[in-house]
Amino acid sequence: RELGLDHPDTMKSYGDLAVFYYRLQHTELALKYVKRALYLLHLTCGPSHPNTAATYINVAMMEEGLGNVHVALRYLHKALKCNQRLLGPDHIQVWIGTLQYVGLVHSVPVRPAPMR
Repeated sequence: RELGLDHPDTMKSYGDLAVFYYRLQHTELALKYVKRALYLLHLTCGPSHPNTAATYINVAMMEEGLGNVHVALRYLHKALKCNQRLLGPDHIQVWIGTLQYVGLVHSVPVRPAPMR
């Protein structure tokens, strides 16, 4: 064994595998690897690290691709809060994240109210 689970290259490798499978349209497998990377990032860097925020966005994108919009919104919200803490509310990345969040919220289908 050359590198441990806490080595940055290990996390990057999981992220690279996720991108590889996502591009092959194997989203479920990609999600498995990106969540593994996220887990390791949480353990080694903490939930407020810039790489953790970026990985939240990747998880959200994959969850949305699988039709899990509500789960995607949770991850996108985590990324937005993390970026607000790290970068400040006026940073361009925070504005972009806010627009992504709003766009995803508006894509959620609205169920009609039951008729009486």
